[in-house]
Amino acid sequence: MPRIDAQVHVAPSRAETSVVDLERHCRSHGLYRVVLVQNVPAIDETRLLLELAEESERVAGLVGWVDFESRETPGVIADLASH
Repeated sequence: MPRIDAQVHVAPSRAETSVVDLERHCRSHGLYRVVLVQNVPAIDETRLLLELAEESERVAGLVGWVDFESRETPGVIADLASH
């Protein structure tokens, strides 16, 4: 039965992790799909993780971050949702 890792932390940041690293992680742990979990409270990191998700069919989901106190939040969420 295919296994899904429901919490893959890309640490310390997406800027230092590639799709090759993700594929290697999946193969070494016998994982079929993963859910990426952001560990840095920055919108740029969310966008970088979205890029990683778009590069790999292994990514089943993503837990990102937005600043809910910002006036721009609705537009940011709409932009992120377009991925």
